[in-house]
Amino acid sequence: MRRWFYFLLFFVLVGCASHYHEISGENLYLYLKLEDVSRVGFASSLDGFKVHEAKQADLKTWEISVPAVQGFGYFYFVDGKIYIPDCRMREYDDFGMQNCLYEPGL
Repeated sequence: MRRWFYFLLFFVLVGCASHYHEISGENLYLYLKLEDVSRVGFASSLDGFKVHEAKQADLKTWEISVPAVQGFGYFYFVDGKIYIPDCRMREYDDFGMQNCLYEPGL
């Protein structure tokens, strides 16, 4: 019985994830799931936090692709406002805000 509980808990947590990533070849694909959003931008330390438009993969999923060769900090702009999703690792930037961190292999 306990095993089923942990399986269900894992499924609920992963199934409801609003932010996740996949690696394909040398690219990292980041996905953000949000409802009722018209525009999503992505900014990372890879290029000095230049904002890149994410493309809409379906009604509530947004996708962005970056090279997966090194770690970096990042955040999103959702309808013009800074958005920090739930992510495993975070860091504070020089302005006191938090950024998500991506580290290859973690």
